[in-house]
Amino acid sequence: MSIRTSCLFLAAAVLLCTDLVPASFGQTEAEPEPATKAKKVTARQVLEAAFAKTAAAQTVDDFSEIIEQCERVLGVKLSAENSAYAHELAAWGYNRRGETYASQAAALAEKGEERKANELDEVALTDFEAALTHDPKKWKAVQNRGVSLALSGRTDEAVADFTRVIELNPKYDNAWFNRAELHSKQGKFAEAADDYDQFLQLKPEDVAALLGRGNAWLRLQKFRSALNDFNSALQLEPENAQALVGRGDVRTDIGLWEEAAEDYRQAIKQSPKLGRAYRGAAWLMATCPEERFRNAELAVASARQALALDGNGDYAYLDTLAAAMASAGEFDDAKETQEKAIQIAPDAKANELRARLTLYKSSQPYRTTSRTARGEDSGEQR
Repeated sequence: MSIRTSCLFLAAAVLLCTDLVPASFGQTEAEPEPATKAKKVTARQVLEAAFAKTAAAQTVDDFSEIIEQCERVLGVKLSAENSAYAHELAAWGYNRRGETYASQAAALAEKGEERKANELDEVALTDFEAALTHDPKKWKAVQNRGVSLALSGRTDEAVADFTRVIELNPKYDNAWFNRAELHSKQGKFAEAADDYDQFLQLKPEDVAALLGRGNAWLRLQKFRSALNDFNSALQLEPENAQALVGRGDVRTDIGLWEEAAEDYRQAIKQSPKLGRAYRGAAWLMATCPEERFRNAELAVASARQALALDGNGDYAYLDTLAAAMASAGEFDDAKETQEKAIQIAPDAKANELRARLTLYKSSQPYRTTSRTARGEDSGEQR
């Protein structure tokens, strides 16, 4: 899953000039003091000073100072116009500070400092929440909050935020993409395909979206559409390993085993550490109904390599290893591995995996049947 942020770190002055400054800014709330006393700073002057700082603001401290000035002004009686402006400026400050924390968290995560990264992500989320208390229609803050929620595993809440962004700004492409990614994660592949469609209308040559929609079509068994998307991705990036694997998966499902094997070979050549490519190749070599494409020993090795690279916690990798072991006659190991796969598989897949376990208990390997052999439309001719 790949989640995209909003337009982070735009020049503050440009953003404020277009989004925040009212046509007529502020009226003085404080009464003038007698000439013999020092003149008080008015709410208008505080807000003008806060706004002036936005042009060069870049750090957490810079944004905090702007926020503090806005919050201080909001503690006194203001005109409706100045109150609205102070809320807008405070929302901007909280959102920008949250973006800064989120950027710092991402840098820490890349260094492997997960605990510190998670702590900063929580601080960023708090700031995005604060921005929205000041301006509930600030779509950039909604988008950023959605990203934070998605990264913390709060998928339903993140989907709701991306839906809200789409309502507020339907031409903001990343909201469509992010909601599509989360729908895929939830197993809602029809909804995911629809969202990728909307995104691709805005960015028709986005390879990640083509791959996402292709995978959604594959899970929906719409093989012609899936092939079209993977082929389109490969036209844009001929050496894209993910696209090669996706096309290999489609070709495996529709019985184009020779072409599928070549796709997996090319994917591994392009990306030797892509576990999904080894998994696809292992499944083909373990379960193909045509003996000439099977290689049980190599299937076991490929399945183990897939697990070592990126299969930890994924039932499909264990399912593939079990199928390879059964193909190699290692039925005791196949049963044990398949039972582990069943324990972590989603409920929708449990019956399918149990059926294979029954075969292994009877000392029988699993063999696939192509969709074309069952009379289904492959979308591609030999």
